[in-house]
Amino acid sequence: MQATSHAWRCVTFIPSPKFNIHSDYRTLLLSRVFHSCLDVVTASLKDAAKNGIALVDPSGYICNGYTPLVSYIADLPEQQLIACVTRNASPVTIAEMPQFGNPTPAAPRTREHTLYLIEKLCQSCDAWDLTAFLKAAKALKLLGVHLPFWRDWMFCDPSLFLTGEVLHTGHKFFFNHVLNWCKVVAGPNTLDSRFSSLHQRISFRHFSSGVSRPLQMTGCDHRNMERTIVPILDGAGTASDEFIHAVRALIEFIYRAQDPVHTDSSITAMEQALAEFHARKQSILDLRARRGGKGPIGHFKIPKLELMMSFARQTKANGPLIQYTADVPERLLITHCKTTFQRTSRNTRTYVDQVVEILNREETIRLFDLYAVLRQAESSALENLVHAEHDEVTVIDPTLQFIQLVVPEKESTFRGPCLFRNHFDNPKSFISTPGDVALHVTVRPDHKALSMVAMQALYRLPDLSTLISCYVGDASRGNSIRWDSQGSLIAWNKFRIQTHSSFRSRFVNKSQVVQAHPPSNEYPLGYCDAVLLHQPGNVYGMFWATSTLLTHNSLVVAQVRAIFKLKATSLPEDITATPLCYVRLFHVLPLSAGRPSVGLHQVERVDPSTGIATDIVPLTDVFHVLDLVPVFHTAFPNVEPNSKTCMEGYARYYLNTFADKETFHVLHLQSQY
Repeated sequence: MQATSHAWRCVTFIPSPKFNIHSDYRTLLLSRVFHSCLDVVTASLKDAAKNGIALVDPSGYICNGYTPLVSYIADLPEQQLIACVTRNASPVTIAEMPQFGNPTPAAPRTREHTLYLIEKLCQSCDAWDLTAFLKAAKALKLLGVHLPFWRDWMFCDPSLFLTGEVLHTGHKFFFNHVLNWCKVVAGPNTLDSRFSSLHQRISFRHFSSGVSRPLQMTGCDHRNMERTIVPILDGAGTASDEFIHAVRALIEFIYRAQDPVHTDSSITAMEQALAEFHARKQSILDLRARRGGKGPIGHFKIPKLELMMSFARQTKANGPLIQYTADVPERLLITHCKTTFQRTSRNTRTYVDQVVEILNREETIRLFDLYAVLRQAESSALENLVHAEHDEVTVIDPTLQFIQLVVPEKESTFRGPCLFRNHFDNPKSFISTPGDVALHVTVRPDHKALSMVAMQALYRLPDLSTLISCYVGDASRGNSIRWDSQGSLIAWNKFRIQTHSSFRSRFVNKSQVVQAHPPSNEYPLGYCDAVLLHQPGNVYGMFWATSTLLTHNSLVVAQVRAIFKLKATSLPEDITATPLCYVRLFHVLPLSAGRPSVGLHQVERVDPSTGIATDIVPLTDVFHVLDLVPVFHTAFPNVEPNSKTCMEGYARYYLNTFADKETFHVLHLQSQY
């Protein structure tokens, strides 16, 4: 309890009148109390790290376990508090404020280095003479804490356990700095109009009011801005090639830092992306884009920018940084504190007790629901317990996954968060030929029975009947089967697509929705998403030959204009069983055809006079969902630019490989060659 007694001595100490009690003294006081409390809380963990403790493993064997401190998830101010350094010093390296913008990483701030400085400080000054001690500590860039809680924790090194934090160092850095640079260069009005006119996809945030005056933004909003900021900058304001290239390099670094699996080559690529930014960051200063309250700033002394230099070293030491992100605790702050607080009496003295009581009651109800489901289940529930675990991770909540395994018929009666549906296990889904994509349409279609004439008029597809006849003829494989244009069709306005993770194949990604709404009062030109088609035999290779976007020549960019199914008893079941898509094909241009600094391929619709512009394909040919961002200077003069006409109002679009992390990993890494 010696640390606790030291803390109380610090509390009762009265400083001299010349001491700034409202800032320096308070910071020193709270810092010492913080470390003293952690010293007590982690005492048993320190003992276990040194001597070990008997633990039972999942197989029932007793083994000696050790508890080293692997990671302490914290944002920058808390990292500096833990590392016992001041605000103008890095918590993980020996870099100080003047070196924060350097393109080369500084040496790590090791445990030995910090403890040596503290020991040297204590030898020259009394630790309880706070005025003199703090003055001497500031000269060494120390906080004034003389007993860090990690000093006697075996193998504990702040330069390693203070792991890089993607949420604050990546996404928050983008929002606070990169986005502000873009606002200055492009102009807030231009940026707002371009963000608001983008095509809106389901489950992705759409900034209908722009981004220049955000009231409250979350990390999810920051990520959604990162998705499209690079292609949006093309032709915006005074954005130069060097500026766009610098922004693209930072976005690429943030994306690579989030990889759940890393190799030596991926870490090297992450370092190269950051090096590219440093090589071109002068363009940001040349455009006077970095600004403060007093005008332009002529340096990059940004603490979070310095922290990025340690990402590669920490990834090699501790594994992927995404597992240490603060997304989870930040989300728990919302669900367990902010949201729950709305149900309290708002009494500031007791609201903490009220929140805890609410959470306890919710947990009790949830446990009772689980007990009731298991108690009422049939005896087969115990037999299901011995079954092997699912090969695919499909549920966020482990309790729901347990219910799925033990009593799947009771799954819908157990109250819990929204299920993570696995369409690969749904017998009503359609699986692609390679087996890596699951597609699903609702049992009840949006249009139950449409004649060919009504279908063509509703979706404005004059060549639909001809294309269906060609498709049936090709699918019959020489059996001379013909499609009767008098037959009826059923149609859907959307379908779901689900893929396996490109990083870990046993994981299933959350499904995405592909829209294909017909023209209407709300959508005067229709509202349709873009996809990547997989065509066996390279049917449309002629439209891909000029591009090296992917190594697979059989992948085609298309826009889904209609989703339908043939209803005809005269046709074989293999033709009518799978829904079909009417698609409009795109021609992919080489990188040299667009702005090199953007680093994204452009696409344009195939001219009917030069090749096949539209076609009918099975739903199972859809391989991936795409995000197309307009090349804004190619707008058609007769179409009003807005989010509802975005996919029809421009001659060219950027194939946005920053759409999400899966698209980045699947497409972007191959599109740079």
